Amino acid sequence: MFPVKLGIISTARINERCIHQVLPHTENVELLAVASRKETVAQEYCHFHRIPKAYGKYEEMLADPELDAVYISVPNALHGKLTRQALEYGKHVLCEKPFSSNPSETIEIKKAAKERNLYVAEAMHYRYHPSIREAVANIQAGIIGELTGINIKFVWDLRNLADIRLDPSLDGGALMDVGCYCIDFFRWLSGNDEWTVLETSAEYAESGVDTSIDCKLVSSDNIETEFYCSLSAENFACSAEIRGTEGTILLRYPFLPVVSDSQVPGVLFSGEINGQAWNLDVPLKTSYHYQLSNFIRRIQNGSITPQSIDSDYYENAVMLNRIKLKLKETRFQPGQYTEGGKREGKSQSNGG
Repeated sequence: MFPVKLGIISTARINERCIHQVLPHTENVELLAVASRKETVAQEYCHFHRIPKAYGKYEEMLADPELDAVYISVPNALHGKLTRQALEYGKHVLCEKPFSSNPSETIEIKKAAKERNLYVAEAMHYRYHPSIREAVANIQAGIIGELTGINIKFVWDLRNLADIRLDPSLDGGALMDVGCYCIDFFRWLSGNDEWTVLETSAEYAESGVDTSIDCKLVSSDNIETEFYCSLSAENFACSAEIRGTEGTILLRYPFLPVVSDSQVPGVLFSGEINGQAWNLDVPLKTSYHYQLSNFIRRIQNGSITPQSIDSDYYENAVMLNRIKLKLKETRFQPGQYTEGGKREGKSQSNGG
C-alpha cells in the first residue's frame, strides 16, 4: 500500500504529541515537509526532526505535488482559510481543534471536500482512543438507562498570559481551547444536536478574552448538561459525570486517555459506575496515535465520507457560535487580574 506523504503547516508545540511522537509507530506515512511563516524557522525545525523539505510560505508547501495531505496546527483564526487553500491544492486535511466557530465557513469546507473527494478531519484526538469509544458505546447502549444529565469539567492553568491561546485576535480563549472538547463530547454522547443554552458565565483577561466559562444547556430530549472549562484554574481537572435513569458513571480524564506511550503513563483514563470501578481496557497508546492511524488509513482506503468516529466540525461550530452569542448578550468590562493572574468578578447571561 502506498505511503501517504504528509506536510505540517506551522511549527507549533502540539506537533510533538500529534505527529512526531506517534509517527514512528504509524504505518504507511512519510513526513515530507514543514512550512512556517519564516523560512529559517522551517529550516531549523526540519533539520532537528530530519524532515526533507522546508518552506517559508504555507502556500508554497501546499503547491508541492508530492504531498498527499497536511496537518494544520496554526492558531484557531487561520484554520478555515488554510483548510480551504489545502483543498484547492488537492490535499487531505487533519486540522487542529477547534476547527472553527463559524458555521458558514464549515459548510463551505464540507462542500469543497466532497466535491474534490478529499478527507477533512477535526483533530478531536480523544474520539479515536478505543477506551473512550468503548465507554461511549456502552453508555449509548443503555448501560445506565436513558441519559438524564451530563456534567463536564476540563480546567488547567495556562500561566503564560502572552500565549497565543489567549489572543482574542486569533480566536483564542478557554471556550475555544478546552470548551470545544466538552461541546463535542456531550453532542457525541447524547446523539443530539438540538440544544438550548440556558445560562453562561465567564471570567475574562484584560484583553477581553475568556479565561473561564461555565455553561448550562438542555437538549430537545431534556438532557440537562453543564460544563466548566478554564485556562486559569489553580489545579488541573478533567472529568465527566453522566447520569441516567438507572445509574451514574464517572469518567476520569476522558479527553486525555493516555498521555504517554511509555509503560508508566502520566495519566490513565478510568471510570466508575455507581461508585464501583468500571473495568475498561486501556491500551498504552495515546489518542494521537489512533487519530493519525485513522487519518492515514482513511486516505488510503478512500473512505473520505464522515463516519461516527469523526467529530462533526459543523455542529461543533454551531454550538461554539451559539455560546459566544449568549456571552455577548451581557456587556462587560475586562476584569482586573489579581497578583496570581486570576480575574475578580464574572460576566453572566441567563435565559433564552
